[in-house]
Amino acid sequence: MPVIRSAASLLAKRRNDVDTPVKWLSEALDFYNSQAVKNTENLIAQSNARRARARSNDDNSDEDSDEDYEYHVHWADQYRLNPESTVLMDELGGYTYNDLNVIAELRIIRHDHEAAIRDIKRGARFIQGRGRGTDWEDVEITDTFDSEYPADVAAGSEGAQNMLPIELRVKLGQCRLLMGQEDAAKLHFDSLHAYGVAGYQDLFKDVADTYMESGHFELAIQIYQSLCEDGVLDLIVIWEKMAKCYRDMQDYDMACDCAKLVIDADPNDVEMYMWLGDVYEEMGQVEKAMDIVNEASKVMERVRAATVAADLARSMAAADSGTAGSHGQDGATQLSPAVEIHDTPGDVLKIDSRKPSEYATKRRKEASEERKRHESAMKNAGIAFKRLDLLKAQIDKNPDPEAIQDYCDVAKRLYVDWTHISAFYMADRSRPFRNYRNSTLTSLEEGTHWSSSGGTQSAPSGQGDMQQEIFKRMDRLSKIQRNPNSTHEVAGKDDREEASRSTTFRGFLFSRWFDMFLMYGKCLSLKRESGEAIKVLEKVSQSNVYHLEVDKIRLIRLVVLSIALNADVGSQFYTQARWWCGSKPTGAVTYKLVSYLMATNIEAFTLLTATNMYKFIGRQLDYTDKIYYNTHATSEAPVPAQLPVFGDLSDQSMMAVGTVKDGQMLTRSDLAALHSLAAHCLLRARSDVASIMQYTLALTLVPCDASLALHLGVAYLAHSCNSNVVDRQRTALKGIMYLERYAEIKYTDEMKAAGKYDGNEESRQGDLNAVVTQEIAYNFARAFHFLGFLELAAEYYQRALSLPISRLAESGSDEEDSLCDLRREIAYNLANLYIGSGAMLKARELVVKYCTID
Repeated sequence: MPVIRSAASLLAKRRNDVDTPVKWLSEALDFYNSQAVKNTENLIAQSNARRARARSNDDNSDEDSDEDYEYHVHWADQYRLNPESTVLMDELGGYTYNDLNVIAELRIIRHDHEAAIRDIKRGARFIQGRGRGTDWEDVEITDTFDSEYPADVAAGSEGAQNMLPIELRVKLGQCRLLMGQEDAAKLHFDSLHAYGVAGYQDLFKDVADTYMESGHFELAIQIYQSLCEDGVLDLIVIWEKMAKCYRDMQDYDMACDCAKLVIDADPNDVEMYMWLGDVYEEMGQVEKAMDIVNEASKVMERVRAATVAADLARSMAAADSGTAGSHGQDGATQLSPAVEIHDTPGDVLKIDSRKPSEYATKRRKEASEERKRHESAMKNAGIAFKRLDLLKAQIDKNPDPEAIQDYCDVAKRLYVDWTHISAFYMADRSRPFRNYRNSTLTSLEEGTHWSSSGGTQSAPSGQGDMQQEIFKRMDRLSKIQRNPNSTHEVAGKDDREEASRSTTFRGFLFSRWFDMFLMYGKCLSLKRESGEAIKVLEKVSQSNVYHLEVDKIRLIRLVVLSIALNADVGSQFYTQARWWCGSKPTGAVTYKLVSYLMATNIEAFTLLTATNMYKFIGRQLDYTDKIYYNTHATSEAPVPAQLPVFGDLSDQSMMAVGTVKDGQMLTRSDLAALHSLAAHCLLRARSDVASIMQYTLALTLVPCDASLALHLGVAYLAHSCNSNVVDRQRTALKGIMYLERYAEIKYTDEMKAAGKYDGNEESRQGDLNAVVTQEIAYNFARAFHFLGFLELAAEYYQRALSLPISRLAESGSDEEDSLCDLRREIAYNLANLYIGSGAMLKARELVVKYCTID
């Protein structure tokens, strides 16, 4: 274990290989846990054997029995009295809280927050002697407040043995915060605040860094200020982080003050000069930005001159040492000590340079290591996308389960990498994504190569990339200065914002990532992991890269809805319908979507006809009535006393009737869809008269909508069955009349689809000539079946079996496989009629022919 611990610590400091120490420490935990169980079980067996021998030798059993009993109590009773617990770790040695803290930190570095929580909880149980207890394992992640480990417990009371070291409580809080569980994280962090900053500066800094990473900048600044007041050693680090927090909060004055403190401590920090210039430019203070950029240029020249001087000094020192070596005593070579920049002789080159601060050196070293990690991730992403392209082509051609699984495995790694970029998931989601707020990652995405020594690597033009950036910045600022009162200033600002906007991640455009996420969700759905697919797509939609792009969000919502429809997840129907109601509250597409979802699932039907939906529909009716009817009450709207059965069927659905928010036009189709949705809900609530009124209003607005005529006919038929209706036959006839209108509209659509409609055909009398498709005949048969006219129903069922499906429903596939083929439903209903009349053989023939799967 000491070897594993030392090697893991070494790799953790380097942070180049995190997977290996995690594997080692996890295996060590499993090993010690199994050894503890095995040793204890062996000791129990030995104790039982000794006691058995003692009972068989009554003469010599007293002393041995007492010894065995004590031994048995010490070891075996932990299983006999508490079979879920193991022996304490201090009796076996090995895995400790320090090892658990290391593996938790490595998990957090890898952004495996759920794995870190599991490791902490299971490792702590093992160390505390509760390793065999499995009661808590099912709620390790869902128990967000981690009640297994109480914060404040008196010594000796129940639960005191479950106390965690403060370091591990902080780790739990970090994981909870990064998973979006702020309240649970605060509970853990409160335990740290009880100790105070003194002596726990590293933990407070970790908490502040986590708040900053998760976008809670105000809380991060509060802790950073406490660290400054306490006199923390790494003040430069704290000042820089505070500056970045203030900038993200758009408190530019404080951001500038903190950045100046960093520059005063390290005058050669070119990156901070450029960062401060960016802040001044965002503030609109172009002159100050130009002064800062000029100062950065001077610093670059000093660094460049110092580098030349150091190289020259080293060359001269090497030449002197070579001469001394050739003429020294006994032929021994005399080596001179190494010469650094600040040791350069003044007579070699007159320069004014200062030794970089320890913080600057450390930060540049960390930036170099961070760059290596991002470069490795970018390379892996390139390989992953190439593999995904091959798998996608294979899946589109033939959805092989193995290819789908491979796609999910590769896409999951990319998805996890995406979700771990804090710039994509800021606390304030109202602000669109601009850039990564990380110079290393930004430079990689822009193709800029920064050096770890503070300068830059040579570009093909012979100048450093940092120097080129300085020249570009100076040129842009000088243009703005020359035209302060013209539109160039605004244009320059827009150009700067557009130029600074990052459009790629890991070298691939955001649109490419978006397509990959949609395909990943599709593959998860094909694996029947619909819940995970919906979770992935919702997480992607929360990213500020896509959150404000309406078209992409709508596409994600439609994909989620399609997955929910395929998996029959009724709760998601309601969630997505409510989102569309909030996104496009006056659009026909929203009302039609909600109407469709009502008919797909009983759970969705119940949710979408609840009180909240009634309130939404009522508000929309009142709002649109003010626009169209110029009145507050829908009931006062003018309704024609009698609608013609075969009137003018010209399409006027897109005629604008008013203007709503943001200049969006309100059309007759929008109003008709809203009235139709209201009628659906009222019909479900058994308000027949009100539903008929709403359907009538909708059909008045769009007289060529066949579905509205069908719904109105069905509403009349349902109303005719009400015992309170005075003239039930007349009401039923009205329903049949609107069914005839529905058939005429459908017939007209069919003729138009076949190219046989001239627009001047005289109205036909009767309904038989209009019944030309399976759908029309089936709906008439259902109506007569509902009214109890079984002979007419059987006639139309038989006719429907011989008619083709609608031309409008054909998709180029075989009619036998069409989703719009109703022959199974028709045959089932007709077979029931035959069974009721005693024609069992006819019923059997229908079931065998149409309702039997080969």
